Amino acid sequence: MSEDDHDPQELRQRAEERLARMEASAQIEQAHDMQALIHELRTHQLELEMQNEELCRAELALTASRDRFADLYDFAPVGYVSVNDKGLILQANMTLAGMLGVDRKGLLKQPFSTFVVSDDQAIYYMHRKAVVAAGQRQSAVLRLHKAAGQPFWIRLESLPCQQPDASGESLRMVISDISEQKKAEERASELMHVIGQAGEGIMITDADGVIEYVNRAFTLSSGYSHNAVIGKKPSLLHSGRHDRHFYKQMWSKINNSGEWLGKVWNRRKNGEIYPERLQITAIRGSDGDIAHYCAVYADISEQISLEGQLLQSQKMEAVGTLVGGIAHDFNNMLAAITGGLYLVRLDAEGLPDIAGQIEDVEKQCFRAADLIAQLLIFARKGIVHIAPFNLTAFLKEALKLIRISVPANIDLADQICSEALYIRGDATQVQQILMNLVGNARDAIVYAEQPAITVSLSAFEAGQAFLLRHPEVDSRHFARLSVTDNGFGIPALNLKHLFEPYFTTKPVGKGSGLGLAMVFGAVQTHRGAIDVESRVNEGSTFHIYLPLCQDGATMPADEAIEPVERGRGETILLVDDEAAVRTVMSKLLHVQGYKVIEAGDGEQALALFREQQADIDLVILDIIMPNMGGLPAAREMRKLCPEMPIIFFTGYGVEHVLSEADRLPGTIALCKPVPVQELNRNIRAMLSSAPKGG
Repeated sequence: MSEDDHDPQELRQRAEERLARMEASAQIEQAHDMQALIHELRTHQLELEMQNEELCRAELALTASRDRFADLYDFAPVGYVSVNDKGLILQANMTLAGMLGVDRKGLLKQPFSTFVVSDDQAIYYMHRKAVVAAGQRQSAVLRLHKAAGQPFWIRLESLPCQQPDASGESLRMVISDISEQKKAEERASELMHVIGQAGEGIMITDADGVIEYVNRAFTLSSGYSHNAVIGKKPSLLHSGRHDRHFYKQMWSKINNSGEWLGKVWNRRKNGEIYPERLQITAIRGSDGDIAHYCAVYADISEQISLEGQLLQSQKMEAVGTLVGGIAHDFNNMLAAITGGLYLVRLDAEGLPDIAGQIEDVEKQCFRAADLIAQLLIFARKGIVHIAPFNLTAFLKEALKLIRISVPANIDLADQICSEALYIRGDATQVQQILMNLVGNARDAIVYAEQPAITVSLSAFEAGQAFLLRHPEVDSRHFARLSVTDNGFGIPALNLKHLFEPYFTTKPVGKGSGLGLAMVFGAVQTHRGAIDVESRVNEGSTFHIYLPLCQDGATMPADEAIEPVERGRGETILLVDDEAAVRTVMSKLLHVQGYKVIEAGDGEQALALFREQQADIDLVILDIIMPNMGGLPAAREMRKLCPEMPIIFFTGYGVEHVLSEADRLPGTIALCKPVPVQELNRNIRAMLSSAPKGG
């Protein structure tokens, strides 16, 4: 059927139905599209909201971060500052403002140089110039001053801006306050200056003992320069006097207790060995391990010398006390013996052979007394009595004592001139000079095949060469005392040190090093001079030149021998605590024509004197006695009888027990034993010069 065959109404109806279906379908599709569009719009809206939230959070985080970095910038431990190409401050943190003591706003647009100390302006200018020229980070140390004017030290580190921004920023600078560091450096510098100028030598080593530092005193004492010891070890000072065990114990104590203090013998660069007080301290680092060692050296040569002199003084004082005691007892015995021999000789007048033998024994007794007198002189150390005396006669007597100390296998010869050579000097010191020189010679020839020592004395007239060599002397005429040995001699290196205190080439314990120093001092006291001649393996000669007394000087006159005058019955009070001496002397005095009253001590003598002073013509008093000595007894007697003649009699040696201040007028002092003729001459002289007391 064709389309024309359809009913138009039906067709319209069908068309409307189709349109309705089509419109319904379109509405459905439109609704779906609208919903999709709305969904899309809503999704996009949500995305925008979420992005906005993220942006808000990011902004908040950025703000927080900015605030944090602003705090870090403002309150950093160092100062931050930016300047433009003219040096004007563009930005500064709070730390810098606090350093300078100003408000931060007050810094802006200010030239940074305003706060630089005037003396350091050139440093700042050169620093800025160097940063710009190098185009990289540079540092400098200079001073700024606070607003109140107080300067302080900073370390300035500057970094150039590659391309200045709109603000014109040219340099960014970091400023560190190093005032405390500088103070510490200054204190360290001062400390090092003090250490460097210290009087004691100071050495610092690392933990391995390698020398890192020595001060000036160390170099002066040791003779080593600073460069010669840096990098070396302290063992270069070892003298060889200490064994390995000594150093092992030293380092053991240092590492265990941290310190060691003691005396060591070190060797200078020139080979000289000398004593030092050494203190070593271990310095520990922050980890507790030893990082360094510090050694302090003090040359104690002078101290040891003084200690040696003190010891020598104490020793000689003890020797003097001992010798004095021995001399007292020995002289008392000799007095008894010589007195007894005199009495026996009187009985043997008809027997010439026996009388001659007795006289020989008497001579030996008085020779023994002379030796004791020499010992007393030697023991009287430290007392200087300058007076004219005959050196020739003195040396002849002194050699008698010297021979006792020289072994029998040594040939001790003397070449003493016959001429009387008078010097002004101290007999004790001359005795010590001779004793020390002979003692040194004796030690020098210990290994000689035919050991020999020669002591000679002669007159010497100084020539021009001698006076040029010894400008300290002011005389041309000398007594030359020489001591020669055939020993091993003295090396040239040691000659210049011979007279230094404590210098000795003898093994440890064999010599004090003071002997020749004492000789030198004694010769100086006498305004004399010393020459030494020596050849290794041939021997040595020491020449001592002592000025002779000038013409016209008072010389002690030799006593003329006068005939012995016997007593006339005068009464003598004889006081001595030694019964044997008292008995013999009483007999001698009786033989010489005197009456004798005996007393055993000062108290008994004083009691007898009070009772019988009218009958007593003279008193002979021992000085040292129990209960009351002779001197206080004599003073009491003089109160009763001011003009009573008194003879002091002692076995100790007069100068040891009776000082010049103790001597009473109208008295004399004699040392036991005294030859009978001499005793009687003194008694007669005293009796004739003083009237009898009443």
